[in-house]
Amino acid sequence: MKRPPEREVIPEILAPGDPTSGDEALFEPGSYTNYVRFGAVDPSDPALDEPAWRAAEELCHRRYLAVLQGDAPWDDAELLSVARRLRVDLPAHHDSRPPRSAEQEVPDTVFSDVVEDLVPDYAVLVERVTGDDVLSAAAVAVLCFVPMTFDGRRPLDWWLHEEDDRPLVRSARVVESAPPGLFQDGRPLFHRPPRWVPTGPAPAGIYVARPYLVGDTWLWSSVIHLPRVPDLGALRARTTLEAWRHRLVERRASQEDVLRAHAEVFYRSCCELAR
Repeated sequence: MKRPPEREVIPEILAPGDPTSGDEALFEPGSYTNYVRFGAVDPSDPALDEPAWRAAEELCHRRYLAVLQGDAPWDDAELLSVARRLRVDLPAHHDSRPPRSAEQEVPDTVFSDVVEDLVPDYAVLVERVTGDDVLSAAAVAVLCFVPMTFDGRRPLDWWLHEEDDRPLVRSARVVESAPPGLFQDGRPLFHRPPRWVPTGPAPAGIYVARPYLVGDTWLWSSVIHLPRVPDLGALRARTTLEAWRHRLVERRASQEDVLRAHAEVFYRSCCELAR
């Protein structure tokens, strides 16, 4: 398989209070076009021009880092103010789409093998999933859904591009569409729309995982067990910050879209908050 172009394994700017953070510690410009088209909708609050929007975006990232580094509280007044100006503090909405059904089970080893084949530094990058350097097929599998190349693609994208259309590949796309969640004995601890709540047999204990359907049966991908229930208030706050960061690029995104796009952040937050 052709090897993708590499990007920095460790961000150039680490958040000292979140030393295992990934690319979220770096400033990446959002989409002003998306803001104008989908965010500038309040007649009583005129849209920012692009220079003002760019300045506000940079300020938002600085305050975001201050929160992650422990230099500002979750409800930092300056962050809340600039998020409002950027109109990323929209109420969370959930997917209206029902979950798709896979044709077959996709073991974690399928995704982890893709990562191991394409990403030579995956053993270091796994810290972005768990906050530590403990390797497991589940943790490496999560990396398959994380952008890791300079062209913004994920290991999964490279694999799917080169694979023939077959049941395993089509089923991998279904797993990709399944948002991760926090569970105890199969019961969601972090809000999910009813259609995304798994039923039937489930792993025991407390864990973060990516449940998906095969036919009418729920299966569990990338299960990482936790020693205790993480601080749910802090988890909601951390997820909210990621939603704001994601909406700088795409403000139509649902809560589930954020969890899909930033799965490694959700996993790491659950793991670190449970320690």
